[in-house]
Amino acid sequence: ALHAAPVVKAQASVLSGLSKGLQATLDWYLKEEAALTSREGSAIMISDDVGY
Repeated sequence: ALHAAPVVKAQASVLSGLSKGLQATLDWYLKEEAALTSREGSAIMISDDVGY
């Protein structure tokens, strides 16, 4: 039991690091997705104005 505690703590910190990394990746992806969508939206509006 004495030796198990540090291992559990290490695993917990690795897991929390992984979940933070995943969260950051998800946030980045959502921002990119939103940016792409708004760019596509503005491109469509511009093409409507020009008449293509």
